[in-house]
Amino acid sequence: MKAVLHFQKINNFSGLSALDSHNLRLKNVANADPYGLAKNLKGENILSDVRTRIDGLPQRKNSVLAVTTILSASPEYFRPDDPSKAGYYEKKRLDSWMGSTLNWLSKEYGENFVNATLHLDEATPHIHAIITPVIEGRLSAKKMFNPTSLRIYQTTYAKSLRHLGIKRGQTNSQAKHVDVKEYYEKVNSELPKIRNEISEKQVQSNKLDSEIKTKNELNKKYNEDIHLKKNVIKNLANDVRGIDLEYLASNLGYKQDRHDKHKWCLSGNSLSINEHKFYSHTVNGFKGGGAIDFMIKHQQCDFNTAVSYLSDMNIDSFSIKKDVAICAVKATAESLKTIENSEKYIEIPQRDDTKLNPVKEYLSEIRKIPKKIIDYCINSLKNIYADTFGNAIFVHNTPDGEITGAEKRGINNSCYKGLSKGTKISHSGGAFILPGNDDVVVTESAIDALSYKAITNTDNTIISVAGARNKAKIIDKYIKNNQKIKIAYDDDSAGKNAYLDLKELYPNLSREKSIKAKDWNESLINSLTNNKDEVIKEKPQRSLKNYINKAPKHKTGLKEKLQQIRNAQSKQHKHSI
Repeated sequence: MKAVLHFQKINNFSGLSALDSHNLRLKNVANADPYGLAKNLKGENILSDVRTRIDGLPQRKNSVLAVTTILSASPEYFRPDDPSKAGYYEKKRLDSWMGSTLNWLSKEYGENFVNATLHLDEATPHIHAIITPVIEGRLSAKKMFNPTSLRIYQTTYAKSLRHLGIKRGQTNSQAKHVDVKEYYEKVNSELPKIRNEISEKQVQSNKLDSEIKTKNELNKKYNEDIHLKKNVIKNLANDVRGIDLEYLASNLGYKQDRHDKHKWCLSGNSLSINEHKFYSHTVNGFKGGGAIDFMIKHQQCDFNTAVSYLSDMNIDSFSIKKDVAICAVKATAESLKTIENSEKYIEIPQRDDTKLNPVKEYLSEIRKIPKKIIDYCINSLKNIYADTFGNAIFVHNTPDGEITGAEKRGINNSCYKGLSKGTKISHSGGAFILPGNDDVVVTESAIDALSYKAITNTDNTIISVAGARNKAKIIDKYIKNNQKIKIAYDDDSAGKNAYLDLKELYPNLSREKSIKAKDWNESLINSLTNNKDEVIKEKPQRSLKNYINKAPKHKTGLKEKLQQIRNAQSKQHKHSI
């Protein structure tokens, strides 16, 4: 947040009169809110206040009679929650700044400070102050307002606001003040272009809203099919659950140990199978019961996918205890394929703009995503919004703009995350996309994609495929377009394994790991934390005496050995003395 201080000389009384009309809003001001406030803080009339101060002093034809001063601060000081909301301010912050500013004017210019007006009817609060350049009984603007003194004023004014968190602008900056009239002439000349851009964005927004409405209508159309699919999955699961585990292991490529019929091995995974239960001796967490559970662990997939895998395998090669089950599996598998081959429906969560501010606060304050990136996604890309439950929604679409689903993330102390119904990353050709150049970076989540953008500020296209996936149609599409791709999955075993699987399919892929963190959001948060001056206290080291006293009693001879070491150190110390 920067201090704003601008000076302008006035060398005739007509200029003072015109300034009085402007400051007191005696005439219409194009860029001011007609219902806003212009409050007189000191003096009554600029013309009479200046005349009273300089009356009787010698004046040349071109003497500077007064200097008008504009004082303000960056918009984010007055409205930290939304700096772009023109005309809005927090009263407590305004009062603190106004008091400090008036004190500085009185201290710096004394009796030469003759008039002040507060304007609250424009974009950002500011004060117009009138200073008479009277030094040693005569007018001398050169002595009071020269390059050296102006730099000093900038510094002392910023110091008077330092307790409010406001700092001085850049010293010796080449930036130049633009006259208000000149500024608005430039703005008005660009209005047609801006209106055209707004119109184009509105068309895009209407198109997006229409697509979302169409996708939601598909939900009603395919409700019966979805209900049928759920029943098919349920019936199919009941049937394939009875598949013999040894037959399943054999069909998946596991080899039976020659010496122990219960042991099976595949690619370093050594496991035991005992009827319907299994347990791996080498892979952590690879244990459970039943064919579906076995397939979930083996393929690292969800329940429905595991059931589908089992249904797609050669049923005749399995031992299922009831012959009737084989017919049921085949019948339900055919029903499942019929549904899968029908037109897919996608349910996009309903938008609720009243829940948007908490989502923005979650992304910026908790996840530390820069506000300009969040606003860009919400206002320009239209791929982030809030649903009726207050969840953050990250829209998935193809590079051509077709909506294919969405990622959902809970924000209220919740670890909830998931995909909207119908989102199929593996074969939909969609992802959460931050568009850029032809080079593509692939991440595991929309939040990781936003974090990667914040950390690297890259111009590359960044996408999220919602998980450490070793199969995604959109990656295949980018590869076919001869685009360079970097895999930026989490720095864990799942991320590494998925990358290696993709590397086998696409040898030209490269991998990029987050810096000293599990994922890119953690890396972003760590980078911001490390930039602060934090004092990390080291844990006090336990003395040798503490180790001796706290040595477990059942460790035979441990106390004696430690005592011998301490005695030896004591003798060495005495010898050195």
